[in-house]
Amino acid sequence: MSYTLQIGEKSPYKIPDMDQHRLIIDGQSGLILLSHLADPRPVEIDAYDSDCERLYSFYKPRNVIFFIWKFGNMHVMDTPFHASASDLSIRFFPFPKGSGFMTTSILVDRNSGIIKGIHSEGIGNALSSRLAHALNRQMDHPIEPSQFQNEIAEIYERFDIPQYMLSVAEEPWYS
Repeated sequence: MSYTLQIGEKSPYKIPDMDQHRLIIDGQSGLILLSHLADPRPVEIDAYDSDCERLYSFYKPRNVIFFIWKFGNMHVMDTPFHASASDLSIRFFPFPKGSGFMTTSILVDRNSGIIKGIHSEGIGNALSSRLAHALNRQMDHPIEPSQFQNEIAEIYERFDIPQYMLSVAEEPWYS
């Protein structure tokens, strides 16, 4: 689905009942990192809307991919993903040298539904290629919703904060 998004406008995405980070992947927009936070603080808004240093990585212990990111001075964050639990229906081909996923990070105020920050950039070839391979493997091995939830719970029990997960994740890409 393709939207023209602007800071200060209403988000077209469904607003969750609680703070949430979600990864959306499609063939047109690439990776959409959607964060819904109640009353985002200025430091959070600035991190989503500025050219601060950014880190992207992922961790795939078994079936579920945990997409990991850090923007500016914010804490390391993560969101779990599996193709079976999404609308993902395309396969990815290896990225040609010098290309990778386009990543769009969107911060939405959960209370008002208003977009507070947006940033787009490409992520590196090596990380994009490894992520595309992991996504294709997920397409080949669907899992049940209960297995998805159980794997998430196991990993969060093992890594109580995403900073620890980052220590065993794929080599990060920095902007």
